[in-house]
Amino acid sequence: MLWGCAFLVAAAIAGAAQAAPPPRIPAETFGRLPFIEDPKLSPDGSTIAAKLSVNGKQIFAFIPLTGGAPRLAPVPERASISWFNWANSDRALISLWTTSTVEGTEIAITRLVSASRSGGASVRLNWKPGAQFGDNVIHIPTGGGDRILMASTETIYSNYPGFYPSVIEIDVATGKSRRVIAERSGIRAWYADHTGAIRLGRGYDRQKNIGKFVYRPGAEGLFRVIDRVDYDSAEEGLDIAYLTPDPDKLVVISDGDGRQALYEYDIATQKIGARLWGHATYDLDDIQVRDGVLLGVDYVDDMPRTDWVDPELKEVQASIDKAIPAGMAARIVSMTPDKTILLVRMSGPTNPGAFYVFDRRDGKMRRLAQINDGLKPGQLAPVKPVSYKARDGLNIPGYLTLPVGRAPKNLPFIIMPHGGPAVRDAMDYDHWVQFLANRGYAVLQPNYRGSTGFGTAHQDAGDGEWGLKMQDDLADGVAWAVAQGIADPKRVCIVGGSYGGYAAMQGLVRDPDLYRCAVSFAGVSHMKSLLAFNRNFLNYKRVRKQLKTSAPDFDAISPVNSVDRIKAPLLLVHGKDDLRVPFDQSTRMYAAMTKAGKTVEFVPQEKGDHHLSIEADRIGFLTAMESFLARYNPAD
Repeated sequence: MLWGCAFLVAAAIAGAAQAAPPPRIPAETFGRLPFIEDPKLSPDGSTIAAKLSVNGKQIFAFIPLTGGAPRLAPVPERASISWFNWANSDRALISLWTTSTVEGTEIAITRLVSASRSGGASVRLNWKPGAQFGDNVIHIPTGGGDRILMASTETIYSNYPGFYPSVIEIDVATGKSRRVIAERSGIRAWYADHTGAIRLGRGYDRQKNIGKFVYRPGAEGLFRVIDRVDYDSAEEGLDIAYLTPDPDKLVVISDGDGRQALYEYDIATQKIGARLWGHATYDLDDIQVRDGVLLGVDYVDDMPRTDWVDPELKEVQASIDKAIPAGMAARIVSMTPDKTILLVRMSGPTNPGAFYVFDRRDGKMRRLAQINDGLKPGQLAPVKPVSYKARDGLNIPGYLTLPVGRAPKNLPFIIMPHGGPAVRDAMDYDHWVQFLANRGYAVLQPNYRGSTGFGTAHQDAGDGEWGLKMQDDLADGVAWAVAQGIADPKRVCIVGGSYGGYAAMQGLVRDPDLYRCAVSFAGVSHMKSLLAFNRNFLNYKRVRKQLKTSAPDFDAISPVNSVDRIKAPLLLVHGKDDLRVPFDQSTRMYAAMTKAGKTVEFVPQEKGDHHLSIEADRIGFLTAMESFLARYNPAD
């Protein structure tokens, strides 16, 4: 019996019946950090590890399912949690990222610790002072135990020993380690199979821009080259999904049929073989594998889904899907090795959602925690999938959110391009969108050309089109909404973050008479300086090629170079600790706009990052955006 689902059904009906405008929900409510994020079950099913929001910051916690208070694992002051996973039923691995200054340049670094649910100090694992990335775990035994495998580097300088990774076996309880595979010149990454045997290595020659894969069928013996790729003439080599128990086969991801799908790869012939999983319309998003066996594939149609290949999990998913209301999606996000205890997330575009523990032994689903209990059923705005044609005929899918209690005619309108750009929007809860809809705006989220998830042709249509046809797709979305009678053509604003922030600024340049204002969070304004920033990273040549493919003429499509064309006001918000898009991308734009006498506002966030990881920054951004829109594109 899936108790709790009746409440969700009733809530959905109550929401559908509401006609009057909802009360204005405070920015502080929308801006809350998720109370619980990315929870994972321990292998014995007794404890959950998760990020919790406490006093506006994320912390790491062990939550016992048998009762008792959560145990908090301290995180260093200037560090953030990058990822975490269980090593065994007592210890969790926690990846921390922070910054370090190397020869005057601040770079991101990662380190790994293990923390025990039973208490005691965290143990540092493989902390090498000269390494940039120190959290590269390549194998965790399914059966438990204290030993994992890590790839270990010691320096960022390519002419020093320790630049290429060795493989070490490390005890998560003591931090003691031993070397399993020595450093090998040119090999940047190692792959283990489900037994812990290192069978595959991926190499890259930075000077020649050439990649290769080396392979051996077992835990011993010599490696041989099974694939080479010249990145100057080809886009990619093998995209390894996982190693199978069969030493003659790999499983790879390929778009040979126009969609990202799973295929066998025959090592002897060095050819891609049978397709193991593929969707007729959408790309795969992620895979679920245990002990070298495929359990399921994650993908997104309009909402996140998992297509379980495992018969048990397919049956469980079907029973859950039957019990939840329309407009919600339920995903199994964690489970015990024997699949008896499952952690399920239920959410939808009008519901931030909750996590449930489903015990198959008694058939009961018990709610663990809501993600944001400040938002009540029926308060949020409906979201629906839409599509429109770009001016060259390309179909652009997207999502339209309409404010509750307002006729869908001549509404103040926000077009919101997603970041990336090589990601996609889905029909799931988005606190930016719902905040704007609660203020009376209609919001369109287009999956413009260059977005992933809709097949290779749709993504490749964005090549060379930064600031050009990708921008036209946004303007064409506005034209569609106006033609439908939804949008008031005199009250249109463009809002986005990261690449979306770039698109917001470039929208004012390319279509100066279309937008009444723009809001850019952590947006790119100057492509050449972004490329210069990427010189600090080891894959600089490949990043440079990707950016040149996306935008052949950097100067022509950099908003900071064309502020003379801008007519509408611009709001800039950026964190000083942003390591993805440097803070100076916004300071440059602010300076150029100010010098040209344009209307611009700038909100720097002193400790802010690229992901609004601090609750005060999330609230500050929403508050600044609300005030800015009230002045330059009021909803009332």
